Amino acid sequence: MKKIICLLTVFALLLCLCACGKNGTNSTVSSNHSIDVAYYASLGKIPELDFALGANPDDILNAKDDNEESSDSDDHGHTPDIIRQEGNLSVMLDAGTTRYYYEKAKAEKGISAIVCLNGAYGFLKDSGVTITSEQIKAAIPSAQCEEKTPTVDDLFFLPDTSSNAKVLIYVFNNKYKLQFFFVDGVFSAVMLSDMENWTI
Repeated sequence: MKKIICLLTVFALLLCLCACGKNGTNSTVSSNHSIDVAYYASLGKIPELDFALGANPDDILNAKDDNEESSDSDDHGHTPDIIRQEGNLSVMLDAGTTRYYYEKAKAEKGISAIVCLNGAYGFLKDSGVTITSEQIKAAIPSAQCEEKTPTVDDLFFLPDTSSNAKVLIYVFNNKYKLQFFFVDGVFSAVMLSDMENWTI
């Protein structure tokens, strides 16, 4: 009789453990992301890049001559030519898949927005891994996230956009805004901006 009771107890425990395991996997996405996204974003930095928010634009323009093996280099180790494009209110330094922006009226504040078209913070588009919004949220568990549909103005840096877009928005230190963009369900870009100095 004792053996039967023991077996029934073990069987009941196994059923409980199986049920708990199924609930856990459906409700959350675990993260083993190796980059502390919140740490770098709260400093105004993107770890894959040499330049952070506040950097002097001239330093970026002169970087190609100083360091051909910069981390902003392409797949072949060549640093792309940086093209300066001036708009009515802002200036863009186009380094290929990375674009640095600053407002003309606040040029002394340095770079106030950075867009990475190939991804950032370890979330890279060409890594062969599908990047989902749930993975990004799991990698930044301590920060509050706002999810919304971006406007056409929010997507100014993408040449072709559809109405099927969304953005995850994080704010760090009430100063830096970090945004992850998805277009047609595909991870498309990352933007880090200084909220005080990038108001366009």
